[in-house]
Amino acid sequence: MRFYEFECKLLLAKQGVPLPHGGTANTPGEARRLTAELGGPVVLKSQVLSGGRMKAGGVKFADTPEEAELAAAEILALPIRDQLPVCVSVETKASVAKEYYLGVTYDALAKKPVMIFSDMGGIDIEQVAEEHPDHVAKRHFSTLVPYTDFRAKELIASLGITGGELTALTGVATRLVRLFQQYDMTLAEINPLGQLEDGSFVVLDCHLDMEDEARDRHLAVLGELGISPDETRRQTLRFVAHRWTPSITAASPVASLSSTATSASSSARAVARSPSSTPSRSTAAAPRTTARLAATPASRRRWS
Repeated sequence: MRFYEFECKLLLAKQGVPLPHGGTANTPGEARRLTAELGGPVVLKSQVLSGGRMKAGGVKFADTPEEAELAAAEILALPIRDQLPVCVSVETKASVAKEYYLGVTYDALAKKPVMIFSDMGGIDIEQVAEEHPDHVAKRHFSTLVPYTDFRAKELIASLGITGGELTALTGVATRLVRLFQQYDMTLAEINPLGQLEDGSFVVLDCHLDMEDEARDRHLAVLGELGISPDETRRQTLRFVAHRWTPSITAASPVASLSSTATSASSSARAVARSPSSTPSRSTAAAPRTTARLAATPASRRRWS
């Protein structure tokens, strides 16, 4: 089961992973008010169960609350791969100096989870592994013993990272592994993890997948996120899924929507198996459905 971006960030916040200040807006007016609260330039992102948001016009920047209101109105009315967004995210615009990749997934061949790190974030990790294999490091680990900071530090240092940068990245990596294990994830990925001009780090985008069979063990946290026990999120093709405040109901016409966008999990798992392998990409057509998911009446979600 895939999580929307807002759910991912709320779960990461529980682990103490650094995030940009922000939250969700269900209307242009809410986006305006949130931007005013944040007090500076913001990034607004469409929340759809699909990738390719930037190319489709689902990511916009605003310097003022008025600009944010206009941008949110455009985003909320824009279907991406036949899906209208459930809401829009509004976050403080970060001054990023460098981007990294951190991911944890399960390697079915090795029958172990694997941590993947790259100093070239913001790009499909499969592409990085193919074109720049010297910029990708990976290491399997056992779930029978606690994952330690040292193991994460050893992996990250293998790409020449040192000093305070190494210490900060190690902390994020260790927390990501703990989230992966605590919630029975099959994928926990941060891409990109941005290093700001002041040297600090924030999660710019993230993806989480939970094992379907594990849902009954995590009803409490799923309930906190507004996910009902009978909610389905089909993931038959390669897509990136994100979600903030609204929920998908079982009767929703997009409750089992498929998409042909590139999947973060497929890429990460391909790299886990072999940095040089290239899995085939699906060419199946996505169903022609345009509908807004049912929105919950809950107030805006804030994670920082």
